[in-house]
Amino acid sequence: MNTKRGFVLIIKYTIVSVIVGILGGIGITAFLLITSAAAPPPPFPSFNSTWGFGVKDGTNVFQICTKYDAACYQGIAGSSNGKLDHPRGIAVDSKNYIYVADTNNHRIQRFNSDGKFITKWGKFGDANGEFSNPSGIAVDSKDYIYVAGGYRIQRFTASGTFLTKWGSGGFFEGEFNNPLGIAVDSKDYIYVADANNHRIQKFNPNGDFIAMWGFGVKAGEPPAFQICYNNCKAGISGSSDGQFNYPWRIAVDSKDYIYVADTSNQRIQRFTSSGTFLTKWGVVGTSKGEFNNPSGIAVDSADSIYVADTNNNRLQKFSYGPTPLPSKRVFATSTTFQGHLGGLAGADAECQARAVAAGLGGIWRAWLSSSSTDAKDRIPDATYKRLDSAVIATNKVGLTDGSTDYPIDRDENNSQIIGEPSVWTGTTTQGVKKSNTCSDWMSAGGQGDIGSLQDTNGLWTEAGSVTCGFIYRHLYCFEQ
Repeated sequence: MNTKRGFVLIIKYTIVSVIVGILGGIGITAFLLITSAAAPPPPFPSFNSTWGFGVKDGTNVFQICTKYDAACYQGIAGSSNGKLDHPRGIAVDSKNYIYVADTNNHRIQRFNSDGKFITKWGKFGDANGEFSNPSGIAVDSKDYIYVAGGYRIQRFTASGTFLTKWGSGGFFEGEFNNPLGIAVDSKDYIYVADANNHRIQKFNPNGDFIAMWGFGVKAGEPPAFQICYNNCKAGISGSSDGQFNYPWRIAVDSKDYIYVADTSNQRIQRFTSSGTFLTKWGVVGTSKGEFNNPSGIAVDSADSIYVADTNNNRLQKFSYGPTPLPSKRVFATSTTFQGHLGGLAGADAECQARAVAAGLGGIWRAWLSSSSTDAKDRIPDATYKRLDSAVIATNKVGLTDGSTDYPIDRDENNSQIIGEPSVWTGTTTQGVKKSNTCSDWMSAGGQGDIGSLQDTNGLWTEAGSVTCGFIYRHLYCFEQ
């Protein structure tokens, strides 16, 4: 298959959710899939089909060439139905219809997922529904189509009916200078890579301006990375954190984090949906994680990031590992108490007092359940450690699976507790309430469920019940 001039055909691969999304960022081009060093190599997607004029046998008619044909060829540029001329944007709706920004034909074309031409709309011009080199295209949750091109954004139904537009040439809020990239988040907010203004703009689905970010976008203030809500201006190009140098494309992940192909800076930048800078990666080069004119970006359903490394003629894939959990400290109180603790708040106060006396700092809560609250819901998900750094459990699931890795037998001074081993808990091994809680820890009468600080099996939190006012017991204290 000759794909060297891939700008006049559409190529479909069997991993549609990934590859079609990628093409939406870069137009159509040949590529080599490269993975990040941290991620295992995924299976390479198998070729499925390509469509355009002449892609099957060179005849100047619309054709679909599949994996079962002997050979497929580059398409023939033109303006007939299904014919393409430098398509630069592609998007997919919830029903798997394909929308192509047919850039040099100044129109949008719609196909089904097998490549059958459905409809088209647009022509060169600046009236409603007309285009000037449309480049970016995106679809929202209701299958409305957003097209970036010229100096404005236009919104259409899936069948091409014009709905609304916003934007004009300029550098104030809602104005554009070569808007090349567009993306939509889970709440249907729209993000535009305003390339020649070196900034990102955010809008609601009706086109109302929400915010912009970049370097020096606040008028009348000293240049710095800024998020601007009014009295805004064009950004200043450069390479500081959050600064852009011709950002071409933009993508959004499942958590609404924003990824920008900061093309002339040879890097990717990541932001929150409100514009806060988070991180960046990439320098010019040909090694892993290096770029040469990265001009497209897309995110798949697993939040892996795909970058069209244009002048290196390849794609690169990046994946975030699991977010490390914070470490939180755990101790058992050196002092003991009867069951009338003053409720959960009183027990928490006892933990806090012990921690303060020992100079531990932090906020602390007791591992206790009441008739309306489960102990597992009173602590954060974390890696839990004794004060000697022994890991009790690597996360909340590990804490509530019936055992711990070490006993919680160290007090707030990091001394091992000798003597009375029982601890007030009112809690099962799954971290949920039991029936005996000394009247929600407000009474010395009745029964209270306990655990044993000497044990690592289920007895650590569920070791039976005792009289609330007879013997004094410890408390487990967890840092928040």
